[in-house]
Amino acid sequence: MSRDNSMVDIVDNEDGVDWSQQDWSKYEFIVLTIGDKGHLTRADRRLSARVWKRIPHSKTVLLTISGYDDDPRELWQIPEVCAYVHAWAMLVEVTPDDSRLHRDSLQLLAHCVSAHERRSKLH
Repeated sequence: MSRDNSMVDIVDNEDGVDWSQQDWSKYEFIVLTIGDKGHLTRADRRLSARVWKRIPHSKTVLLTISGYDDDPRELWQIPEVCAYVHAWAMLVEVTPDDSRLHRDSLQLLAHCVSAHERRSKLH
């Protein structure tokens, strides 16, 4: 986890930090890794959801999924990522118009939800 005066980068939701005791006021921008390639499970969703729910609504949050840097596709083009992001969004009850999400996260969420719904209709 890296920190500076205005940003917190939450890379590992199991890093032992008690996020309920976090002083969020010192951060303007939060990068939250909600999943990792090979670790897109229900338990992973629950861990990142617990952190998400602790972040004040006044903060801007950029959602990330790590481990796909070598994949030439956009994250929303990867079926397992879309399914995970869709399930995570349902769990935390976030929508593609949530005002605290960074615009890149809004786009990822909208693309993943749309792609997941299209795939679901095909099956």
